[in-house]
Amino acid sequence: MPSLFNSCFGRKEDPQSELLSSTDGYSGSMPPAGKRKVDDVNPAKCIFCNVSRDRFNIVLEDDKYICFSDRSPAAAVHLLVIPRTHIANVQSLTSRDTQLVREMQASLKYRIAKPSSPDYYKGWSWFAEWKQTCALLDAGRKVKVSSC
Repeated sequence: MPSLFNSCFGRKEDPQSELLSSTDGYSGSMPPAGKRKVDDVNPAKCIFCNVSRDRFNIVLEDDKYICFSDRSPAAAVHLLVIPRTHIANVQSLTSRDTQLVREMQASLKYRIAKPSSPDYYKGWSWFAEWKQTCALLDAGRKVKVSSC
């Protein structure tokens, strides 16, 4: 499934050149997630676009975010939270997106929390925990994704 992986989680081009080529009127600074050239994608090619109850087990949703069960859970409770605004992938996040990550964690964590599991618990994360992600973005760095 290389095309699915490339379209949703990675790309071969240099992400900086694509991000900086945006001409959305943000006077030289990178626009926020969902407003950059890198975020332009055919929704039919993104697994997380058009999430619906008939295709996903949606646990919670509001006007900004959708939370659903992972189709291949790695834990007793394995939920994914995505913004309704399309973001190409975690690698396209910048320091302007730190607030989005914090808001996702703060607004949903306690609304869906269940009693903690005695098993391993990594917490709110994708490849890097949300606090790690915010620290990287605040420092002007990028979140990197490696092969498992």
